[in-house]
This record gives sequence, C-alpha cells and structure tokens, in this order.
Amino acid sequence: MRTHSSIDLQHPMLEAERSQAEWQARRQQLERKKAQIYAEIQAYPFPIPACDQQYNYLLEERARVRQELRRLETLIKENAA
Repeated sequence: MRTHSSIDLQHPMLEAERSQAEWQARRQQLERKKAQIYAEIQAYPFPIPACDQQYNYLLEERARVRQELRRLETLIKENAA
C-alpha cells in the first residue's frame, strides 16, 4: 500500500497540478476581491468629490486587481500550452 508520504512530490506532473491548483486559488481570491471592490464602488454615496481619497483608492485597487487577473490568466494559458 502506498501512503501519501511515499508519493514523489517532485514529479513534474504533480508539480504542474499543484501550480494549477495554486493559480486557481489565487484567481478565486482575486475574483472575490474584485467583486468586493465593485460592490463598494457601487454602494458609494453620491455625489463623489474628485478629492475623495477612499473612492480614488477603490478605483486604484480595482485597476490593480484587474491587471493582476490578466497577468494570472496569461500565466495559466502559457503553462497549459
């Protein structure tokens, strides 16, 4: 009987599967963060002055999360090929 501890964790297939799982977990984390930011922006009270730091921060976070998701999608596609 083969136990979990006897599995070769350095095997390339297992490493690739672990990487895919980690990337999928990161994608889910970013998608949740994106949804949270969008909800906060949508619920933000109007009118919004141009100097509102919290609102501007949310806009910057939204852009950062979108950029990170695009980067992650590219990495996933490149590794799948």
